[in-house]
Amino acid sequence: MNLLKSNKIGFTIFLFLLTFLVSTCAVNKVRNKVDTPDILLQKIYHLSSQKKYDELKECIYPFQARGINLQEEIINGIKGETKNPDFEYSDEALALIISEHLERIKPIDNELIQKIFIDGEYGKDEKLNSIAKNNPENIKIFDYKGIHILMAKIDSEYKLLFWEDLNYILENNQTEDIIETDR
Repeated sequence: MNLLKSNKIGFTIFLFLLTFLVSTCAVNKVRNKVDTPDILLQKIYHLSSQKKYDELKECIYPFQARGINLQEEIINGIKGETKNPDFEYSDEALALIISEHLERIKPIDNELIQKIFIDGEYGKDEKLNSIAKNNPENIKIFDYKGIHILMAKIDSEYKLLFWEDLNYILENNQTEDIIETDR
């Protein structure tokens, strides 16, 4: 009788642990899904700070614009190896955007959709053109003080399409701090 009772307790504990492990794996899988622009920027920051450049490629949509491989150029900027000042990067700049300015990420307006995705370079890409025409709400932009970050939800996950002048946030933030101090 005690053996049967201990087996039931052991089996119950086993089921509890199995349920816990399966639910933990499911939660972690959901957490790893990049289904918002916020999560995308956080993932880029995390991978950049750990110098996981190959994994960063998964966050950046592979696209050529005017002879420039944007994915490669963005990664070079993160590595500090770009010759193009538009793509310069720092963990401090992205951290500041994440901590203080995420509310500035907005759906892109129809005029920019037309200019960039329908008539422009991005419109040459079938996936991006389709998203622009059929699901424009899946294209987001961060446009603040000369900094531009363009992201799109592609195959159920957000990807970085482009960014420029990210480090301006550091210069502008220092100016804002000085202004706030002077008041």
